[in-house]
Amino acid sequence: MINDFLINTLGKMKDSLKGSSFLKAIKNGDIPLSTIYSEVELKIRLDELFICLEKILSIANKPHFQSSKEDVIKLSVSASAISSDQFLKTIKQPSLWRENDNGVYPEKVYTSEKTETINIYENRFIILLLSKIVDEVTFINQEYNSNHQALISRMTSKSLTFESTSPFSYFDFLEFPYDFKISSLKNDNELESKLLKIQSMIAVIKQTNFYCLLSKLPPIEFINPTNILIHELSYNYCYKFYVKNFLNKTENNDNLYYDFVILTLLSVLPFPVDDKRVNLRFDEYDRLRFEPSRVKIGNVILRLSEDKKGLGFILNTLIADNGGKIIDYSTYYLLVSKNYNSENKAIINNALREKQNRFDDCFIITLNNTTLNQDHILNIRFSNNSFKLIWENFVKQMTFFIDVEDDSYYLNNCPVCGSDLIIKGNQEKVCFTCKSHFHLTDIGGKKRLWVNSFFKKDYSKEA
Repeated sequence: MINDFLINTLGKMKDSLKGSSFLKAIKNGDIPLSTIYSEVELKIRLDELFICLEKILSIANKPHFQSSKEDVIKLSVSASAISSDQFLKTIKQPSLWRENDNGVYPEKVYTSEKTETINIYENRFIILLLSKIVDEVTFINQEYNSNHQALISRMTSKSLTFESTSPFSYFDFLEFPYDFKISSLKNDNELESKLLKIQSMIAVIKQTNFYCLLSKLPPIEFINPTNILIHELSYNYCYKFYVKNFLNKTENNDNLYYDFVILTLLSVLPFPVDDKRVNLRFDEYDRLRFEPSRVKIGNVILRLSEDKKGLGFILNTLIADNGGKIIDYSTYYLLVSKNYNSENKAIINNALREKQNRFDDCFIITLNNTTLNQDHILNIRFSNNSFKLIWENFVKQMTFFIDVEDDSYYLNNCPVCGSDLIIKGNQEKVCFTCKSHFHLTDIGGKKRLWVNSFFKKDYSKEA
């Protein structure tokens, strides 16, 4: 569902690079930028997932196990039987023998004990399948919530968001200086009910001893059609479901998602990527590569460049006067990861911690965010062109400068939160309360205020 779209987009991007104009291919819709959000298809898919989860639960409650016998030492009075080999082992071990008035006797003996374990390949395969289903359900749930979103402003927690709840939504895109829309809510009770049933089923499975034991083990790397997976009905259903839905899917390849993110940005901002100097191309790992590109819109110059080493890119905002002289600039780093979750959160935050002193601010772009954190995260998806609104609002906050009639207030007060706790530099001022960065400029003989960083995030405080 996710990767089929990304793989299709990759193929269309490669085809378009062979043509006369990559930007024209985007504009003409030759490259898929979004997929239709179909609740009918989602309901069908949820039914398929639920049936498979029922099979998984039945396996978890009555799993196939491996039996074996091993020699153990027991008190002789509790041993039901011993073999001749076990008797010989007992004779050879003096510590097991005792002496009394009647002579020497074995106090303890070697005997057989039957053991059973569910730690077998087939059961660990079921755990792998469950993890794939959980990832897909998380994605579906986010898609649903993004289309049925409560109107709650997250700015009260000093968090930057860029969707319909963003304060930047009130400003016209790329119309400088900025001058001071929300979809109707319509919930689908049937779809919501299916999602709740599936989430409840997953919660029940995760409470079983089966899951608690096997989920702690390393995931299996190769899928082999064993006798149990072929001949046991429930196991076979799960195996076929995996082969049909997840086998040979490049779902861990962040490069495909990175390419899509760059594609969405190019669809919103007219960077001249057809210029030969930009050298738009794919490397051997299917990652889109390019040289720095810039576009000028009014008094603003936007510059796009890639991180040559990490999976991320850099956006610069340069403010120029009417003569083209650069007055000021800011630099933003955007790290791309298809998933942002409890498993990779520390790694991603640590990577941004190392970059935060070099940039005015750092952001995370992700498809699936399963953490409780929403701050400084761009959730770029491919349904209903939601990315367009996100990018527009993000660029607005990068380029946020406004006319001011009287600049005396902003000499001592933060324009973002109003605090008078201001750290004054040579030109830039930093709000001690909300960590926003701003300064006053003269453009075309007019006094204008530029907020070049809203609520700058400190990743050293992130767990």
